[in-house]
Amino acid sequence: MQGKVIIAGLKRKVDYNESKVMSSRVQEDTQLPSYGAIEIRDEQETKPLVDKGKDFSESTSNWSQLTFGWLSPILEVGSAKNKLDIEDIAIVPLPLADSVSYVMDEFRSHWKKEITVAHRDPQVIRAIWKTVYKEYCFAGFLKLIHDLLQFVGPQVLHGLIAFLRNPEAPMWHGLLLTASVTLAQMLMSFCLRHYFFKCYRVGLRVRTIVITEIYRKSVLLSSSNYQHRRGEITNLMSVDSQRLQETTTYLHSIWFSFVQIILAMFFLWREMGISILAGVFVILVSIPLTTKTSSMMGKLQRSLMKTKDNRIEVNNEVLGNMKVVKLQAWEKPFSKRVNDLRQIELTKLFWYMMGKIVSILIWSTVPLAISVATFGTYVLLGNELDVAEALTALALFEILRFPLFMLPNTINNIVEATVALSRVDKFLKSTEHKRVSSGSLADIGVELEHASFVYENKRAPVAATDPENKASAPLTDAEWEMKLLHAQLQDAEEQLLQLERRKSTMPQRNNSRGNLLSLSRIDVEIKKGEFIAVVGGVGSGKTTLLKAILGEVRQLAGVLQAKGKLSYSAQSSFIMNATVKENILFGKSENGNPDLYKKTIDVCALKHDFEMLPHGDQTEIGEKGITLSGGQKARISMARALYHNPDIFLLDDPLAAVDALVGRKLFNECIVDSMLLGKGINNSNNTENKRTVILVTNALQYLSHPLVDRIIVLKEGKVIESGSFAELNSNETSQFKIFLDSFNETKTSKDESPADDTTVDEARKEIISDKMEDEDLLGKRNSLSRKSIITDSLKDDQMNDEMQERETGRVSTEVYLAWAK
Repeated sequence: MQGKVIIAGLKRKVDYNESKVMSSRVQEDTQLPSYGAIEIRDEQETKPLVDKGKDFSESTSNWSQLTFGWLSPILEVGSAKNKLDIEDIAIVPLPLADSVSYVMDEFRSHWKKEITVAHRDPQVIRAIWKTVYKEYCFAGFLKLIHDLLQFVGPQVLHGLIAFLRNPEAPMWHGLLLTASVTLAQMLMSFCLRHYFFKCYRVGLRVRTIVITEIYRKSVLLSSSNYQHRRGEITNLMSVDSQRLQETTTYLHSIWFSFVQIILAMFFLWREMGISILAGVFVILVSIPLTTKTSSMMGKLQRSLMKTKDNRIEVNNEVLGNMKVVKLQAWEKPFSKRVNDLRQIELTKLFWYMMGKIVSILIWSTVPLAISVATFGTYVLLGNELDVAEALTALALFEILRFPLFMLPNTINNIVEATVALSRVDKFLKSTEHKRVSSGSLADIGVELEHASFVYENKRAPVAATDPENKASAPLTDAEWEMKLLHAQLQDAEEQLLQLERRKSTMPQRNNSRGNLLSLSRIDVEIKKGEFIAVVGGVGSGKTTLLKAILGEVRQLAGVLQAKGKLSYSAQSSFIMNATVKENILFGKSENGNPDLYKKTIDVCALKHDFEMLPHGDQTEIGEKGITLSGGQKARISMARALYHNPDIFLLDDPLAAVDALVGRKLFNECIVDSMLLGKGINNSNNTENKRTVILVTNALQYLSHPLVDRIIVLKEGKVIESGSFAELNSNETSQFKIFLDSFNETKTSKDESPADDTTVDEARKEIISDKMEDEDLLGKRNSLSRKSIITDSLKDDQMNDEMQERETGRVSTEVYLAWAK
């Protein structure tokens, strides 16, 4: 394509292909911005979608700015190609003032100042206003000029009629009137176009601020807040941000409507005298009706948005767990639940639209009612309508029609924007995740002293089951805090009773906590280089202990300290919709230590999986790892934790998702050799360089390993036992001994679990000798599903190719007919 284009600010013409080369050269040196603690990295996409250059006001002439001539190059390219591609957008550089980094830096500086002001409650609207007020106020000034020039037309019309009636009037008088109205219309056009352009720019910046800040806040929320607000986050970033953007465009009408109404009434008074009071009476009568309608619509919108949040949250839950829904054949009950919520939403949406229709109906009839009342009163008072007066009055009534029509819409939009702003403001003030401090720890390790924790998501179940809360209404903050204090008091009373029984040698009774605490009075000290195993029954608090160390659970009492870099491998592995390699690297570059990546995939038993996948570690993983098995996701999660080489490993039952063969390899080579001892990772076999490993597991066959320093047994959120394998196994009354006996009864192979009467030395020999001597077994096991996975991958590739296709040219008639149906 050799179409000629003129780049704004250049003195010569260049070919289209040359302009692409020039824009790509500019983009090569452009780096993606960093937003706070979130750094965007993409190794494959090296250039941004739109080049962030200087503002066009600095590189184009005033005439080009006035006539939007700087947009001509991209329009000419689109006309020459009959379509626009992504790289064509770079022909017109993105102004610096419109870049996300610039806008967010401005907003966050004002938001930070807003938060630090102690004597008032921080409001996000003030920070947004300080970010965009300059350009928005200038847009209002342009609209004021436009509105004042609007009244030139009716006055010129009255003068032209007088000029045509007077045959003796000089010609220059008529020419002057014609030139005046022509010049006024031209100035009105320029002012109005730039007014809308600036308002749209400000609206886009407001939407950018809301979406980016909501996203930043969502990754900083505490886990309890995030789990219960996913539907709200979706609506804030889509519905509320869009509503704020749309409100920005016509927000000036809240004042220019009154300017137009007052000026129109003034000129009508000059033309028709006291008769105009009839029109004023109609306006005064309509104001309370509009106020009542707006108040009703505000309540309806708040109720509608709350229902929408609930529906989207349920939709996300169903779609995110569709595999379970299908396997359990739960389609009908979940479909009914979604449809019921949708029906409730449709009902509230119906009444909301009815309120909007009533509001529009009232204000649509107001201009006509004003005209009829004014003309009727003028005639009834005995006056005679003159042509000049009638045409001038009709022109003024036409000007009056727009503000009277826009004012109710603007009021409704302001009500909606107020609701949206209150939702955004409340979300941005939500509790964030608090990092666990190192406290008084001098070396790497973790310390919990009399620490009690609770999940905030227990608040909703308590509200539903509380016998005193008959309406199942949500608990207020004060009620929730009172219940937590009662729970701590109950726990303290039970502890006191246990101590009294021990002192009086009375038999200890096994009392259930029966309170809200997830972990109660935890006393654990973990030092550098220790290998700690955490065991216990289902719901005993093993996962909660790891999350407490991460700061993901609310701490009610006691001391929690952690020093060192933490790496967490969750029981439900977090998998991104990216390549396998990107999931392991997780934003960290491989260039610094390529051997570490190879070592990591080797000890995590991923080599055969990479050979099985069609593109190796470059294979794209579906959303939430849908294309991977549970064992593969667990091993990728462990590989990610190992590759980042932390000081403390937190492993939440990673061996439960793999078979015995892979489990031995992971325990010996990954957990013990690589994570604990750092072999092949730290390039040192010195025991002083050992890292700390906290392993949650119920695979008791590995706990007799000589490097396992301590075993912590949890029950009902409390530490009931702690000691080495030999100590706990030798105690016939210990809970761990009961677990071990039950485990030995259900084991299917002697190789999978050392017997409870096996000595520590024999168990060590057995575990060490069971390292993966025959990896062909892994190859045979993995090759069974290779064919099906490759077939599915080919289908995915075909699907992606189909999705990348797009239609070009004019919209066909079939599309319009489909929409008409």
